[in-house]
Amino acid sequence: MSWLRRTRGRGNAPAEPDPEFAYRVAWTKEARTWDAVRRTAIAKSLGQVLRSEEFLPNVYDRRYRIPGLDDLEHSGASLVALREVLEALEDQAQ
Repeated sequence: MSWLRRTRGRGNAPAEPDPEFAYRVAWTKEARTWDAVRRTAIAKSLGQVLRSEEFLPNVYDRRYRIPGLDDLEHSGASLVALREVLEALEDQAQ
């Protein structure tokens, strides 16, 4: 009997994915490759978007661009995770 069949037979449902965790992991991998100047510039641009009245920390709807980051649109939850990662890296550097 395969592992999948044994697991399904026990009634163990897979855990729900945690997009915020996935965003933090992805941003950590990315931001660690940036120098301090780039991290500071991104944090500044990011702060302007996060403080805007229109900002919503939505999980999947990609509607926000961060100047200097890339040419992609990001979800609000992804950007909140990026802020947390940048703050952690800044704390670690001090």
